[in-house]
Amino acid sequence: MATGVRGGRVLPRWQIEVTGGDRVWYLLDVEKRTVWVDYAGAHPKATE
Repeated sequence: MATGVRGGRVLPRWQIEVTGGDRVWYLLDVEKRTVWVDYAGAHPKATE
């Protein structure tokens, strides 16, 4: 879960909790100075 693929490139994946169980998962593309939203919603079991 520490990485994700976007455009054939492996990028670091991060998450932030926005409410009690909802999270936004995003990929950090330093080269393009861009943040790609990978997933947004309830996913409580993914980090346990």
